[in-house]
Amino acid sequence: MNVMSVTDMIEGFQAILPDHLSIAITDGDKYMYYRPSKTIDLKIEPGDLIKEDTVTHKALTIKKKTAEYVSAQVLGVPYYGISTPLFSDHRLIGCITLISESVQSHYQSNFLTVMNQNCWYPVPHDDITVIEANSRRTWVHTRSRVGTNKFNLSQLEAILPHDTFYRCHRSYLINILQIKEIQPESHSTFTLIMNDDTVVPVSQSYASHFREMLAF
Repeated sequence: MNVMSVTDMIEGFQAILPDHLSIAITDGDKYMYYRPSKTIDLKIEPGDLIKEDTVTHKALTIKKKTAEYVSAQVLGVPYYGISTPLFSDHRLIGCITLISESVQSHYQSNFLTVMNQNCWYPVPHDDITVIEANSRRTWVHTRSRVGTNKFNLSQLEAILPHDTFYRCHRSYLINILQIKEIQPESHSTFTLIMNDDTVVPVSQSYASHFREMLAF
């Protein structure tokens, strides 16, 4: 079976596929087919190359079914994707990805619950300064304490308001309103000093978008 055969099968089953799911089919490096849903459209065109930070790219790289949240910085729209690699005679030939809305639209709370010393504390978004991924745990820095949260960084990036919380590094998500100082570094990168004096790097891959967003 080849990628085009899978595409033909999907088109035949469109009537029974859920309306809220977008569908993308790729070969090893580019999109072959894309059908947007009524609720989310990533504006993919057949022939577009697969971007590195997509769930499709990850599934093709590790050759395993992969599901995760992807930030708006990758394709312009935050989404949740489930990607399944396609094989023919044990050879990787492509990938099929089911795409749905980010959970943000369904998660309307203005609080994030963190655990500290076996107690849970609901923390208002405004009190959060930095969220850090470290040692396979998600650490939430607030004005009064540091605690852990059950979601990973990509999930929190999808859940939290995009006009306030920004992914500035693969290991850091910051509250823009809590930035005290932006210090320039080499190679067009930056170091952020937050209001609680936490020091956070802005990596080179995020620096250009960071400058554009903050208009400096």
